[in-house]
Amino acid sequence: MVVVLSRVIIAGVGFNWRRVLRGFYGVGFYPGDYAILVNSEPRESSAEEAMSILSSRLSELGLSIRELWLDPARSFEENVAIIRSFIEDNAPCTTIFLVGGGFRWLSTLLMITAMALKSISSIISVNVEKIRIEIEEEVESRAVSIPASYIEIPVVPKLVNISAQDYDVLRAIARRGRTRVRSIVDETSLSRTVIVRRLKKLLDLGLVKFEIRGKGYLYSLTPLGAMIAHRVIQS
Repeated sequence: MVVVLSRVIIAGVGFNWRRVLRGFYGVGFYPGDYAILVNSEPRESSAEEAMSILSSRLSELGLSIRELWLDPARSFEENVAIIRSFIEDNAPCTTIFLVGGGFRWLSTLLMITAMALKSISSIISVNVEKIRIEIEEEVESRAVSIPASYIEIPVVPKLVNISAQDYDVLRAIARRGRTRVRSIVDETSLSRTVIVRRLKKLLDLGLVKFEIRGKGYLYSLTPLGAMIAHRVIQS
């Protein structure tokens, strides 16, 4: 039996809907694909116009559209978690990221989100197919015409290499907040020995930190760990 994965295309928009539409044609799309169009708060009129035109054009081509406005005042890991929520709602799926059509912070956010997903792709059933980065604007004058250029990254790098057991431990810490080993044991089906070994690896990778509390340790997520665990750190 052949399983057909749903397809999700995530694009930073900014003010230039033409550049983003060119990116969609560049990667190819099909009726029924799901497009997440991402832009930055505050909602300037030119950005709203770009989102409206692009949504209309893509809808006419048969894509399902979700507009997502992100606030740069939020923490980076919170914005990653928001994007991931919309992507993982479609799992199992394959994803393509279109980067460079929006603000610089938004482009960075999409790149990090793609690499975070790639780190746990097989665990959460979300395949990251590629990233397409738009490099230049199209510039025309009577003297010269400079076409827009782009780079495609067909093999998306991982932020970290972790196993399903590592991910289970991260998720347990995310649910509990600052927590002890015995609480992680209660949250998972893993033995204490396995959890201690996993915690050492996660500490070395910079995904988890600890503090001494009484006679033991309290473990919590770092910002990088929160992006991998799909949870927001509460300060």
